Amino acid sequence: MNIDFSNEKVNKLRLFGGSRGSKIGILCNGERYMLKFPAKPTRHAEASYTNSCICEYIACHIFESLGIETQKTLLGRYGDKITVACLDFESDGFLINEGTGEVRIAPVFDCASCLYPQLDEKNMQAVLSNREEIEDRLFAFPNSALKQDGVKINYARFLMTTGNTGCIKALNVIREKIDMDRINTIIDETPYISQDHKTFLKTMLRERKEHIIGTAQ
Repeated sequence: MNIDFSNEKVNKLRLFGGSRGSKIGILCNGERYMLKFPAKPTRHAEASYTNSCICEYIACHIFESLGIETQKTLLGRYGDKITVACLDFESDGFLINEGTGEVRIAPVFDCASCLYPQLDEKNMQAVLSNREEIEDRLFAFPNSALKQDGVKINYARFLMTTGNTGCIKALNVIREKIDMDRINTIIDETPYISQDHKTFLKTMLRERKEHIIGTAQ
């Protein structure tokens, strides 16, 4: 379903920070959303951030399919731009309820980076045609935003070598919930992206499941 956010009421009372692309608040079907627009590359001119909105939408729906609490996202257009609308989970005091004192962990959000948003379709095809390129993106990069001893964690290496039994136990729970057919359907039903893009995402996620999640003990 293609959604046009262009005529939705802009919520001028909500301002959003962050360095990746511009953001505005809108009211959609009576709910508060943050519209995120693709950012322009600042370091490498050949890099592409145009897929960031699509990657965030898909990643959120995959996390949701695993039973993980995740921000609600909608994919659509605003003018001539593809944008992702993220439900404003802070609008009702969700993280900290000052009335009851309840504090909750935020749902998964801002997760586009896990699906290679900087790659354009030409580079996606180049990756799929070269086994070494695929393995680089499995085992060498990207790294986690989390740090250990001041260094960003390489998630493949960490999961293969960690002595953190709690982490592996949690991974085993997630492993049992992964339904690749359902994930592939999420990707296939995503609008605005080509078949080549869909093939790239399905291939990389299958490789991650087999060679990282499937082998971590």
